[in-house]
Amino acid sequence: IVVTNPTTLCFTSVTGVTLTDPAPVVFTVTSSNPTTCSGNGAITLTGLDASSSYSVNDGVTTNTLTSNASGVITLTRASGSYDPIVVTNPTTLCFTSVTGVTLTDPAPVVFTVTSSNPTTCGGNGVITLSGLDASTDYLVDFGTGNQSITSSIIGEIVLNNPEGTYDPIDVTHATTLCNASVTGVTLTDPAPVTFTVASSNPLTCAGNGTITLTGLDATTTYDVNDGVSTTTLTSNASGVITLSRTEGTYTPIVVTHASTLCSESVTGVILTDPAPVTFTVTSSDPTTCSGNGTITLSGLLTGTSYD
Repeated sequence: IVVTNPTTLCFTSVTGVTLTDPAPVVFTVTSSNPTTCSGNGAITLTGLDASSSYSVNDGVTTNTLTSNASGVITLTRASGSYDPIVVTNPTTLCFTSVTGVTLTDPAPVVFTVTSSNPTTCGGNGVITLSGLDASTDYLVDFGTGNQSITSSIIGEIVLNNPEGTYDPIDVTHATTLCNASVTGVTLTDPAPVTFTVASSNPLTCAGNGTITLTGLDATTTYDVNDGVSTTTLTSNASGVITLSRTEGTYTPIVVTHASTLCSESVTGVILTDPAPVTFTVTSSDPTTCSGNGTITLSGLLTGTSYD
């Protein structure tokens, strides 16, 4: 460093100095992704001064934080991009900017739904969830609350459910809590049994009348209970079953489809024999020896043959 008097031109030169900025901010960045969907991962800044205050900008927000005794600051963050990461010493105003990180949630839950209806009335159909992780625990909600179910080795969950609407179908990974909801399905029982009943009374006392069931499926086997007994019968090509029965009450009439087990019960019928023969008897004695008296039957139907 040289200092000169501009009038006398006298000067002196001495050894100078070197000015140095405060120590720069030095750090490295590591990260770990969230272990659950919508949870937090971590961004770790290491190599800072111990127990020192810093202004940390993660590309989204700026916070004043203090490093721990090992010179580490840990940021807890949800999935997203945090870039760049700028750390400033608030006292010296020295700062360093480094390339940041992207935090990613666990893999989402992905699945498809197929179904098959019950094959019997009151039985169960099948709802199959495919495309899940193999041998993994899930919480499955199809409108009746969560059930804990483990997928098969091919990543399927099979639900055996009765007739009804199951919508939406919601599946949550038991560990990562990642969730997906899809439009559900409606399971439907086989077609119900429908029929009407007609009857004709016996034409003779102690003879048989008929009970006719119409509107059934053609050439189909049914279990028919007439209120007295159950018989397995097959409808004709017109969907008709005819029962031959004596006088009596046949109610209710219950018809069950032999394959689907669907059934229907209707009010039955009463079969009645023809009107009974009623008559009275009067008589008069013969008026002469070896002559004839009379026996008179009254109250019979007119113009009718009797034995």
